[in-house]
Amino acid sequence: MRTMPQSHPQELTEAWLALQREAKEALDIGLPSEPAEPPKPLWGGVIINAENPLVLAGASGRPIYIGFVNGLGYVVVLDHGNRTYTIYGLLKEVLIHNLERVAKGQAIGLAHTEPGRRLYAAYFAVQKETTR
Repeated sequence: MRTMPQSHPQELTEAWLALQREAKEALDIGLPSEPAEPPKPLWGGVIINAENPLVLAGASGRPIYIGFVNGLGYVVVLDHGNRTYTIYGLLKEVLIHNLERVAKGQAIGLAHTEPGRRLYAAYFAVQKETTR
């Protein structure tokens, strides 16, 4: 995967956003056109709020990482081929296993929620590996 620059946080955000713009054309992720609240930037991805806790795969692929990441909770990284990856975080539970083929729209996890909130939140990012 393409490595991110080890520098100022603003540069990291800009680099992630550039990766997302490149990947947007390469992957039809099928995100809702109007999320419950406007997406909030986080490390180049977005936090999507919804009333349903199910987090669905944006495209078919194979998990290459499932684990816990400080600040993002449980994380799933799907490899969609063509050097395109999606990252799903803020999961309270993962519903798939490593190397299990995942279909577009398949439930891969349950989103996180804070006590007293009716909306669930999940982190989402797209990364496109580039050659230099």
